[in-house]
Amino acid sequence: MPSSKNKHLDHSRTTYHPDGSITFYDHKGRAVTYDKHGNPDFSPYAEKEVTSKRFNGNRKHDNKIANEKIGYKGDDI
Repeated sequence: MPSSKNKHLDHSRTTYHPDGSITFYDHKGRAVTYDKHGNPDFSPYAEKEVTSKRFNGNRKHDNKIANEKIGYKGDDI
């Protein structure tokens, strides 16, 4: 979760939702919502979505599988 001292955020626009999630905005109006457990939802910014039964929760492992599925040849996007 972002710090209340983060200078890149417009703290006047921070929104607290009834479900416990919080939406933070930067000075350009871009928003990211964090659930009540502090997990960010970046899906509005996703270029592609990939699912696989081979994902195991390890970022390096899962990124490799996702990159293969979309045809990306590098190690990380």
